[in-house]
Amino acid sequence: MSKNLSPNTRRSQWAVFDRCLALLLCLMHGSSSGDELRRIVNDKATDDGDDLSLDALDKRFEEDRARLRNWFACDLSYDRSSDTYTLMGMERPLLDLNENALRGLTFLHTTFRSDSAPMSAEVQALLDSLWLVLPKTRWKNVERQRGLLELDLSARDQDVIADVAWQKVQEAVSQHQHLEFEYKSPSQPINQPEVLHIVEPRRYFFDPSSGHYYLEACHVETYGPAGRKIWTNGILERFRMGRIQNPRILPNRFVPDGRRYKTSELVYELTPQIARGGVTLHFPNSTKIEREDGSVEVRTTSTSLFFDLRRLLHYGANCRVIGGEEAVNDMKKLIKQLYERYETP
Repeated sequence: MSKNLSPNTRRSQWAVFDRCLALLLCLMHGSSSGDELRRIVNDKATDDGDDLSLDALDKRFEEDRARLRNWFACDLSYDRSSDTYTLMGMERPLLDLNENALRGLTFLHTTFRSDSAPMSAEVQALLDSLWLVLPKTRWKNVERQRGLLELDLSARDQDVIADVAWQKVQEAVSQHQHLEFEYKSPSQPINQPEVLHIVEPRRYFFDPSSGHYYLEACHVETYGPAGRKIWTNGILERFRMGRIQNPRILPNRFVPDGRRYKTSELVYELTPQIARGGVTLHFPNSTKIEREDGSVEVRTTSTSLFFDLRRLLHYGANCRVIGGEEAVNDMKKLIKQLYERYETP
């Protein structure tokens, strides 16, 4: 039957479908006002060369709402007090997923259901959008598959990261600009004021092993009780996001990865007891050497011995740092401090 339609009729039908699809996409972004939706109808009419009167615009908008309900089986809720339309669901879905994709969706739903998980609000917004366009039978499948795999990404601290800290860090990282902020390390005396840092922000991330948010940055200058210090050796540091105070973006820009960062050799051995179950390579660019006695030697480079050595402590006596002069000395110092702590009454 469609073969007998004239070109003008086909264009007209496509224009109606295109307009309704534009309205649907707008509603999928969130609640939309009547004026916003009418503007879409009017803009589409203008593109087609139509000049609609207010009455004609209202009539076409009313017809398109009916089409959304009939064609796509949209459940539209209307709040008269705010003149707002909300898409509550669709009986005729626009999207379907195979079983592998559905398991991935279930994993996201389970992992990011906690408000303390990184970007939980953004992931939940993504999932809410998918629920709108998926068949309802798929929702039941998601419910049945919960518990197959869970990853705990919840924060384990009580840090309150100010919105301004998120904003300034994100902007400085994306724009490659120096960042200035006050920071107080736990190693500083209680009565000592915060140290002022000027850094090249490299990235910010969530570390699931510690449950903290960090900013990784290269030192440029610091101002503290000992005065001003200019850093020229490209040392990367990690700063707890919750301890960053009064951040300020500076006009100075830097070339991403234009600086050679300081690295330290790190070599450690794992006992046969640990190695026989398989070796986890915790650090990028690691290589392992299997020995005849069943032990394993792991070689890597570290950009932060402070964090990397402490990660190795979870092996207890089954791990020993044997290479990299700085790494060996730092680990010996750390273990001595632990011993003295336990020896202190």
